[in-house]
Amino acid sequence: MSLYSFNGNEPAPLPAKIHLTEEQTESGLRETRTSLDRLDIEELNSYGFTGPYEVPEHDPITKRITWDSENLQYVVSDYDDAEIDANVRTNAKIKFEENQEKFVNELITSEIYAEVRCQATENLLKNTIATEFLTIINKLKLDPSQSKNTFSEIQQYIDIIMKVFTLTEDHLSELKDILTNTFVDPYLHVSDPEFIESHVYDLRTNMLIQNRVTDSSEYDGPPPPSES
Repeated sequence: MSLYSFNGNEPAPLPAKIHLTEEQTESGLRETRTSLDRLDIEELNSYGFTGPYEVPEHDPITKRITWDSENLQYVVSDYDDAEIDANVRTNAKIKFEENQEKFVNELITSEIYAEVRCQATENLLKNTIATEFLTIINKLKLDPSQSKNTFSEIQQYIDIIMKVFTLTEDHLSELKDILTNTFVDPYLHVSDPEFIESHVYDLRTNMLIQNRVTDSSEYDGPPPPSES
């Protein structure tokens, strides 16, 4: 869409109509002019319009576009580092909000999710983890407004699944691709193997913790009784 500056102001699409002063009309009377897009540039100039202009191509994360009303041109300048960081976060938030449903759909149709469901039949522990994970995923789908809290829970279960289930590099690579492609990677990640190896799954807290004597990752019985 063509953009025009009116009396030096920042360019915008032509309005539906314009009110002309007595000096701008042949009759010497006030008039309203419509269908401005059908006028040639000379007539538009006589009404105070200049153009057409195009916004320069730019990276909106790193570059700022401003309008120079004195020289009637766009000016491209650099954002500082703090502004770039803020723009990155804002852009990620927008893309994340647009892609929450896509994230859920890609995850539950993935090979890694199918593998988790298959292994969930092996023992009670894996079945419980897979069931709870699906519940959290459905919560995100049903109530996106609670996404921040929900993503914290999802990350917890990603780590637990990496510890308790047997997954291949292809499975983890697929999960990384899903996080990237649906723009949720600022909120979720695939933990480093070193982190997973240095932690054990604690049934009581339902978390990965360090310095436990016994690794519960292969446990398939009921949760241990609470300490009195």
